[in-house]
Amino acid sequence: MKFVLANLAAIAIGAMLVSPALAAKCDSQGSKHSGIYELQDVMEVGSLIWLSKDGRFQYMLAYGAVDEVAEGCWEKIDNKVVLTPTKMQVSYGGRKFRRLELTVKSRGKLIRDFGRGHKGTYKRVRR
Repeated sequence: MKFVLANLAAIAIGAMLVSPALAAKCDSQGSKHSGIYELQDVMEVGSLIWLSKDGRFQYMLAYGAVDEVAEGCWEKIDNKVVLTPTKMQVSYGGRKFRRLELTVKSRGKLIRDFGRGHKGTYKRVRR
């Protein structure tokens, strides 16, 4: 199942084309936090985030009937990586985030608070 979700996520992210205009709007963030991150510690949810060195990001999440795909700019603010989408699609429910804050932890990990005490860890799987 994990293999299938990872492949679906890679396809979803690969299918998203980032426009040149978006690349021009994002500030370069360097390589310290750039890379591909996979969500772990959350059952039945598949999610990937790609943080590019030039400040762009691509994101996908699949949970039951809900699929989310987004792209935009990311920045490091204090101990957080903040994603601000310029484009987002949601398959069910229409709830889109305007800003997603992930807490930076050691060893290439980002913590996402889903609310109500539920947290997940995005672990960097590739630089």
